[in-house]
Amino acid sequence: MVCPAETPEGQACGLVKNLSLMTFVSVGSPSDDLIEILTNQGTEALNQINPSQINSATKVFVNGTWIGIHEDASTLVDEIKEQ
Repeated sequence: MVCPAETPEGQACGLVKNLSLMTFVSVGSPSDDLIEILTNQGTEALNQINPSQINSATKVFVNGTWIGIHEDASTLVDEIKEQ
């Protein structure tokens, strides 16, 4: 976990671009719709994969929960952005 409000510089705040400048924190977002979209786009659920597939695939997390893997992460991201 990373705290978006904490700066790595301490008192020298603002010298380095950090996560607090590059994030948007949302609260209370339901994950069911996103999980359904990911499943429709080819994300394989953890209970349906062989453990040997994990090393060659991209792990997919939603709200901190590992929901599955996907073989082509860049295509998955592009398809999600289109929706």
